[in-house]
Amino acid sequence: MDRAFDWTASQTDIYTALGKKVVDGITIGLNGTIFAYGQTGSGKTYTMANEQGIIPRCIDDLFSFLKAKTDQLTRDEFQSEMHISYVQLYQEEWYDLLDGNVKLQFRTSTGLNSKRFKVTSPAEALKLLSEGWNARKTAETRMNRASSRSHCVFVIELTTEELVDDLAERRTSKLHLVDLAGSERIAQTGVESLTCLARVMRQLSEKKSVISYRDSKLTLFLKDSLGGKARTSIVVTVHSEKSYLTNIISSLQFARDCRTIENHLQVNMKITGNTVMALSNKVNNLNQQFQDAQLEYKAMLQSLQEENEAFKRLTLKQSAEIDALKTKLCFEDERLALQTPKTSAKRRRTLYASSEEVRRSVERTRTRTLKFDDEEEVAPHVYIAEKNMASFSQEENKENDLEIELNYHRQLIEEKNQEILALKDQANAVQAEAQIRAESLTKQLEEGRRTIGWLERNNLEMTKQNANLIKEKQSIESQLMDVQSAHRKTMELLDDQTQATLQLRGKNEQLENQIEEFRVAHKKTAATLDKEKHLNEDQVKALREEHRKQTQKLESAHQQKLESSIKEKQAIESQLMEVQSAHRKTMELLHDETQATSQLREKNEQLENQIEEFRIAQEKTAAALVKEKQLNQDQLKALREEHHKQTQKLESAHQQELESSVKEKQAIESQLMEVQSAHTKTAALLKDQIQLTPQLREKNEQLEDQIEELRVAHERTVAALDKEKQLNRDQVKALREEHRKQTQKLESAHQQELESLQERQALATRLHEQSVQEWQKKLDTINTNYADQDLEKKSLASQLSSQRHDLQEALDRNRSLEVERRDLETKIMALERNEENVKLANEKIGVLTKELEETKKKLTSEVGHRNTAQKIHEMQRLLTEKSELKNQLLAYQQTLAKANKELLKAGLRQAKLPSPQSDAPTTSRVTRAQSSANQSKK
Repeated sequence: MDRAFDWTASQTDIYTALGKKVVDGITIGLNGTIFAYGQTGSGKTYTMANEQGIIPRCIDDLFSFLKAKTDQLTRDEFQSEMHISYVQLYQEEWYDLLDGNVKLQFRTSTGLNSKRFKVTSPAEALKLLSEGWNARKTAETRMNRASSRSHCVFVIELTTEELVDDLAERRTSKLHLVDLAGSERIAQTGVESLTCLARVMRQLSEKKSVISYRDSKLTLFLKDSLGGKARTSIVVTVHSEKSYLTNIISSLQFARDCRTIENHLQVNMKITGNTVMALSNKVNNLNQQFQDAQLEYKAMLQSLQEENEAFKRLTLKQSAEIDALKTKLCFEDERLALQTPKTSAKRRRTLYASSEEVRRSVERTRTRTLKFDDEEEVAPHVYIAEKNMASFSQEENKENDLEIELNYHRQLIEEKNQEILALKDQANAVQAEAQIRAESLTKQLEEGRRTIGWLERNNLEMTKQNANLIKEKQSIESQLMDVQSAHRKTMELLDDQTQATLQLRGKNEQLENQIEEFRVAHKKTAATLDKEKHLNEDQVKALREEHRKQTQKLESAHQQKLESSIKEKQAIESQLMEVQSAHRKTMELLHDETQATSQLREKNEQLENQIEEFRIAQEKTAAALVKEKQLNQDQLKALREEHHKQTQKLESAHQQELESSVKEKQAIESQLMEVQSAHTKTAALLKDQIQLTPQLREKNEQLEDQIEELRVAHERTVAALDKEKQLNRDQVKALREEHRKQTQKLESAHQQELESLQERQALATRLHEQSVQEWQKKLDTINTNYADQDLEKKSLASQLSSQRHDLQEALDRNRSLEVERRDLETKIMALERNEENVKLANEKIGVLTKELEETKKKLTSEVGHRNTAQKIHEMQRLLTEKSELKNQLLAYQQTLAKANKELLKAGLRQAKLPSPQSDAPTTSRVTRAQSSANQSKK
């Protein structure tokens, strides 16, 4: 019954509504629980343990019940005992409040091993309540100065033995009075057991198949009260202020979940050996009374049947006499009818009329005959009438005599009928009395049969329990076999995992070797580039030194001719400004390309760092795998040893239990055979079986505890194996996935690298061929131009005989410088990714350009003023060819830069991977591919 109380409700109202019914159940053998749930300071303790609270009132009512029973019955007819214990649950540990806060152990079969105190009065019980109350663990909060941080349980155990109709009924019951801790959030109080209690209540209200009682020791202790066999009342207390609205809603939700929970009540009653003997004696007495009643009923029924037969014979005799009289009357009527045939039908109908009617008919006849005139005719009629009158009077007398006799017989028949009715009433009364007595005896016999049936059912239940125990043992053996098979499968999976780990380790070693090979190749490439760089630097230094020497020679030889060629120099400088602007553009492009080269170098260094980090991570992963394998092997070895020990223990324990259960089963079967063969010894055998019942129950509870412990251990072992298996599977899966991704990345990167190398090699080959052809053509044109110049110089040899030797040396030097320029341009193509080489090449190109300009100036000054215009025109042509060559070189460099950028973009797109470790190898491979392409172009 659900009720809500406001602040005006008294303790009496709350106890009457919630506690009275539970205490009444305790007196008849039902277990009961009353607990208070709510926030700190909402009134739980006041409701439960105050002087007028539920606990003191329960104690008073129980002692009042015992006093009433003691006054009503004698000591032999009623005996009782009451024990008190007081425990608390603090931080998931049980403590005995009445025994110095000793830590307790909870078992499913026996419960808590707390100290029990026998009490004989309410004062003793209240004293123990006060002692335990003072030993609680409390803490001060802002809502309560002495707030309890633990769950307190006050336990009352009542045992009564009552003799009713020579039957001794032993009833045992427990009353748990629980004062829970505050239901605030766990973050505020740290009481996790209340969360488990709320979860269990929610699962019970939703009627789930699995209830998590074992999540907390509180729910495991209250398992019988929560959806079990006990009668339970719950007091939910709340605050009235709005500031506690969240806690109020939480408490009301808890109360809502509790409303839908149903308990299946069961009375705890046992029958002792004296009771069985009394019950057997009563059954025997009832059987004897029933047999005596049956014999008496049979004798009474036989006497009633004999009286009924005599009455039937008398009735038949009287019926025969009545029939004979009726026949005689009919015969007399027929005779009278034959004696007076002339009488009319009216006279025959009035034959039995009275004499007065006959006289009236005679008088009517006389008055009718007076009407005749002739007396002679009247006389014979009168005579006949008188004669008939006399005959009628005689017949009337006879009829009267017959009527009198008939009335006598009728009266006799009526008396006989009255006697028959009296005998029938007497027989019915006797039969009803016999029926009532037979019904009472039948009821008593039926009650005795029900008692015997109950005892037989109890015996069958015990037999079924024994059979169930045997089945449970068989199921445990099958579960053990399943566990062993699962363990074997786990071992096989661990072996497979070990092999997979070894394979992955081999693949990781292969990957590390590949990375090492890539690193070695990268180092070789870097060394090659360094060597080329040093070689180019040496060549540039030699060229600079040679150029310096030649410049000094030319300056010393042509110092005098400089003044004459100043004007021509100014004219040529305008043209050179244009060339220099073009050269600046070229330098800017080269500078941009140098910046791109530096960026690529930085990226290359980053990728190398990532490769190094990846290698370090791989080494750490390999070391972790080795440690984990060693740990798994140690754990597996320990699990094998523990499983072997547990298996031996279980086998020995199961063998012993099986042998004991088989012996018990054989003993019970022999007892059952004796019961079937000798029905007269049923009571004694039932007494023996009932004496064996507590032992069987204790053994059953012990077996249940052992089964529960084994099940918990098995669940833990299976959970640990499942976790380890899942962890190993996840690791193997992750390693396989990582290996697959790395393999795919390596294959795709290798394929792309090969394709890019092939494409770049083909492109470089085509561009090289084109550039070689173009440069060959340009060199041919330059050679032809120089040949024309030589012819012109030969034609002017007569005029320039003094200067031919110097001009020839200048031309030879020009050719050597052109060859050196071509060599430098090819080296620039090979070192286009190197910033320093590009800068040196640009500087060398500038130096060569200056040398060419100086050479042109010298040639112009040496030719003389006669052919100045022609030489200037040729120099302009040479400068234009040079600018064209530079433009072609710039275009060729731009084409190479675009191709390299496209390849770099393609490599970066293909190298975009989820992790830096996977990015590093691909990008480094792209960089190495570019460097190898440059080497192939070189």
